[in-house]
Amino acid sequence: MKSSDKPTLYKLILSNAKRMQDMGLQYREDLQFLHRLSQSPLPHAAFKFANKLGRTLDALEFQQAVHGNETVPNLSADISIEIGKTVGKGLSYRIRINDLTTHAIISGASGSGKTTLIGRIVNALLGELRILLFDHKDEGLRFVNKIQNA
Repeated sequence: MKSSDKPTLYKLILSNAKRMQDMGLQYREDLQFLHRLSQSPLPHAAFKFANKLGRTLDALEFQQAVHGNETVPNLSADISIEIGKTVGKGLSYRIRINDLTTHAIISGASGSGKTTLIGRIVNALLGELRILLFDHKDEGLRFVNKIQNA
């Protein structure tokens, strides 16, 4: 591999990983497999699989644009919690519990559902994790007041 190819391949691998995350597809096993293959020590194979993953993501982005963004991570109930439903088809949208064990920021415009999301997360994790909630408008107090031993 030419030394000038390394940054290009590295950028392609990072770009594909970011696209997978932005599209909510980072947990799809078929895409993870292609992503791992794109990190092959064999340069020709690495480029081949990185480009194949890129084309697959292009097709998925096109499908999402045409049919609406209805792709959701496929997570089992024992490792995740449901935080809501998608707008179009009403698919269950889940996030990994482990993703909530460090720090999280929930931001959005007024009326976008931040407080509702926090309430769903608190209720789902009740008794499993320690939660520290900062709320400068006191809207979160209605959830805290409902929780025993809060």
